[in-house]
Amino acid sequence: MTKSSNRIVIQCKAGYLHCFEPYSFTNNKELARFMVTAMVDKHDKKQIALIKSGIEAAIEEGKKTVWNGKIPANLYTPLQDGDMKEGKDASNFADMYYFVAKSKKAPEVVDQKLHPIYDKSAIYSGCIVNASFTFVPYKAGFNCGVTALLGNIQLVRAGKNLYGRTHAKDEFSVIQDDLEESDKTEEDDMDADDLMDEVKQE
Repeated sequence: MTKSSNRIVIQCKAGYLHCFEPYSFTNNKELARFMVTAMVDKHDKKQIALIKSGIEAAIEEGKKTVWNGKIPANLYTPLQDGDMKEGKDASNFADMYYFVAKSKKAPEVVDQKLHPIYDKSAIYSGCIVNASFTFVPYKAGFNCGVTALLGNIQLVRAGKNLYGRTHAKDEFSVIQDDLEESDKTEEDDMDADDLMDEVKQE
C-alpha cells in the first residue's frame, strides 16, 4: 500500500487569490502572506480524496512529532463546507468544499505551457488552477490542528471573476478615430464614383 503524502497537487477554483504580492486582511505587513482559497466542487471525488489524504498524512505526522502520540480532541482541520459559509460572498461557495492556504514565500505562477506568468491580470479569483499544497500539523498553546501551505500555481483556464471585476474588452467596443472614418468615407465615395462611370460607359 502506498504511503499517503501531506503534499498534494489538485485542480481547484482560486478564491481570494494573492499570488504576486503578500496580503494581510488587517493591513499588518508583518502578517502579510501569499494566499489562496482553494475551492473544490463537492461532487469532485478525486480532488476531495487527495485533500483528505493530505490532511490525514499531516495528522499522522502530528501524532508522532507534535502531539505526544495522541490526536487532540479539539483538532482543527482546514477543509470547510462552503454551504455553511456566511457573508456577502457566501453564494460563491455553494456546493463547494474549501480551504485557505498561505505562504511567506511567493509561489511560482505558470501558464498551461509552464511559462511564467508576469501579467497580474491574467490570473485572478475565479480562475481554474492546478496548485500544490502541503498540510502541516501545529500546536500553539492549547490550539492544535492542521494548516495548509501554498506551493506553486498553474493556470488551467480563465473563469468568471468571483468578485465582480470585468475585463475592458467585455465592456467596450472599438472606437475608430476621425482619420480612419474619413479614409473609409473617401474610399466609399470613390467606389460609388467608379460604379457610376461604369454605368455611363455601358
